[in-house]
Amino acid sequence: MKINTGNGYQPPVDPAGKQDPADKNGQSEKLMDLCQQFEAVFVHNLLKGMRATIPGGGLLEKGLDSEMIEEMRDLEVSKAISRHQHIGIADALYRQLSGLEKQNSDKSGD
Repeated sequence: MKINTGNGYQPPVDPAGKQDPADKNGQSEKLMDLCQQFEAVFVHNLLKGMRATIPGGGLLEKGLDSEMIEEMRDLEVSKAISRHQHIGIADALYRQLSGLEKQNSDKSGD
């Protein structure tokens, strides 16, 4: 809600201290991004645990360099899974946290 006072001054959108709806959309985008990051960390730990069950040995010895490459590859794969596959953890976490955020804003408005 913008009020044209003629002098270029724009008063706050909500003087009572409630959030601006445009800022709320920015907050929800940030929250979704954080939820996707959490899902990526979860998937990364899942991949890391699965890789630990593979027995060692084989034709070539694994060195520190191959372990680092596998770790980086698992990290990127987990980020891609979180962004594109949507296994559901980020969505569930977002629904839960956005509901809590809404409850807190409703309580502060009373």
